[in-house]
This record gives sequence, C-alpha cells and structure tokens, in this order.
Amino acid sequence: MIWAEGIAVLTAVGVVTRRLLGLSGRNSKTGLPLPGAYGRAYLTLKLELDAESAILAVSLNEAMEARDCGEHEHAWSTLHLMSTPQWMRQADTLALVLRAMTNHLPMARVTLPARTLMPEFFKSDAMQGYLALHDSADQFLFRGKPRFSLHLRTIEEAVGRLTSDFLEAQPGPLLEPDSDLWTRLDHDYHDFDLLTKETELALRGFIACLPSAALQSFTAEVRPALLQGVRASGERHDI
Repeated sequence: MIWAEGIAVLTAVGVVTRRLLGLSGRNSKTGLPLPGAYGRAYLTLKLELDAESAILAVSLNEAMEARDCGEHEHAWSTLHLMSTPQWMRQADTLALVLRAMTNHLPMARVTLPARTLMPEFFKSDAMQGYLALHDSADQFLFRGKPRFSLHLRTIEEAVGRLTSDFLEAQPGPLLEPDSDLWTRLDHDYHDFDLLTKETELALRGFIACLPSAALQSFTAEVRPALLQGVRASGERHDI
C-alpha cells in the first residue's frame, strides 16, 4: 500500500506542476496566451527579436543574391554595411534578454523546465564541439533552476561564439568570396536563428513564473533593448 500511496502523490504533484507551467492538454490545445502584463512583456520582446531576425535574413539574402549574380562588390558592401551591423544589434538584444533572465531567475516561483540544445539541429562548425561539451555538463544537473540557468548561459555563450565566427569568416573588400566561405556564413546564420527561437521559448516559460514585482524589475532591465530596437517609435514602449 505504501508504494501505491507514493504513486498517487507523485501523480497529483505532476498534474499540479503541469497546470502551473501551462503544459496541460487543455492549455496546449487552446494555446492560451499569458495574461495581462505577462503577455505584453513576452509579446513585445518576441516581436522585437522576430523583427531583428527578419531584417538580418533579408540583408543576408540580398548579399547572397548579389554574389550569385557575380556582383561581388555589392555582395561585400551589403554584408559589411547591412548584415553585420544588424547581426550585432540582434546579438546585443539576445545578450540583454538572456542576462536579465539569469539575474531574475532566483525570483521565479516554480521549477522551470529546461530544454536541451540538440547538436543534430545545428550546422555550423562553431557549434558542434561546444554543444558536445554542454551535453557533458548538462547530464549532471537534475534540478530545474540549475538546469535552466545552464541553458541560458549556454545560449548566451553560443551567441558569442557564432558572432565571433561570423565576423572572422567575412571576406575582405579585395577578396572574391568563395562558396565555402558563404556556406560557413549561411550555417552561422542558421544556428543564430535557432538560438533566437530557443531564447523566445525560454523567455515565455520564464516570464510565466515571475511574481508581479519581479516582472516589473525584469521589464525595466530589458527596456533599453526596446527603446533602441528596430520597432522603437514614439507610440510604442508598452512594457
């Protein structure tokens, strides 16, 4: 009977935890949004990251199309004058959001589920060895908050590694870019976009676990990214 009672208790805890984290079948089917200020904070940050990512994708596509047409000077100038500054802007936004989550993690009210970055989903050489090292550390952490903290640090460090590789791989103005170099840039962007999406997923789960006072502190910390973001305007600073 003791083991039966134990199973019943664990089942009840599991049901309550899933409801707290929004993982129940009902919530997953209806896609219920985060309420009030929580939803506004998440959506505002998500839209900013999506907008920055879209601008970067457009500029990189333009550079690659110019390369394909043999317009190497145009490709180089687009890469250096448009893509690189936009990459750096997005990397700064990601770093600010990830650090703000790390700083406010002790205030989260429930244990946070942590995702794992799957090496097979990434293409760049810069990420392969790094993710293998991350997997070795991740397997020794079982509690939610330490695992989630490691997940945030892993994303932030990965963004830094990809940024360094992206800058290092770019050709000089007098060097005609070869296909291998552009493949490297393309793989870097693919992984950078994946890390942006991982940040958004982590952000949604994190915001839902903050008490209201901590949410206000969190939004104050990330507000500079929005005031200087691509969506900034006099009519929209809503967190």
